[in-house]
Amino acid sequence: TAQLHIAPGTTLYGTWNNSIPNAAAPTTGTVSAADGNLIGTQADGTSALPNGNFGGINLRISNATVGGSGAGEPNTIAFNNGPGVWVRLNSNSNPIVQNAIHGNTLQGITLNASTPGIPVLNDPLDADTVPGNRGQNFPVLNLPVIASGNATISGTLNSQASKSYRIEFYANAACGPTGYGQGQTFIGNTTVVTDVSGNATIGPLVLPAPAGQSVITATATDLATNDTSEFSQCPAAAPGTTTGLVSSLN
Repeated sequence: TAQLHIAPGTTLYGTWNNSIPNAAAPTTGTVSAADGNLIGTQADGTSALPNGNFGGINLRISNATVGGSGAGEPNTIAFNNGPGVWVRLNSNSNPIVQNAIHGNTLQGITLNASTPGIPVLNDPLDADTVPGNRGQNFPVLNLPVIASGNATISGTLNSQASKSYRIEFYANAACGPTGYGQGQTFIGNTTVVTDVSGNATIGPLVLPAPAGQSVITATATDLATNDTSEFSQCPAAAPGTTTGLVSSLN
């Protein structure tokens, strides 16, 4: 089994072919590399110096953890020319956890093997398995209510029946260019369990929303397989208002 490692805290920027891992990496194995790095920024973590061609992280491998919940583990993946994280065909069990993903020219996370700018839409009971991370369905969020520095968030997840999923929530200053989100600031998570029909209710939850970041998005991670979804659609929130469910279930 191959094991790749890049020291935490590495700054990776201004390259044309990306390296966590690139096309020459093995197709199976373990990556313990992508934590605490700046990918697409200068060393200050805020100024853009983007990677090109494949975006920020181009995964052609399984069992790679991108980020994490521990101190110093989340990455900043921003301003890249392409997706923030691209999980390729049949590359599975890649959890993408608590990173700051924003300002990339395509989706924050894409599971689409050939066209990273086109979201892999949800399918009933999450039956597809060929896209990256087994095509894990993303959450469907209601338009949140933003008031007094907090966001009240609710929604649904349709995925495989009778399974547990971690839902991670992010606040953003703007939506991604495709209408599907990125994840600028991690604001919290919850765990849901789907019923026999594959449905789970999310929230309502009250989480802090940083000033100027009223666009709320979410990902879903299958706790049995460690497959993380793309980001949800991201309707912008108006202070003190809400609206009906925004759905993209086929």
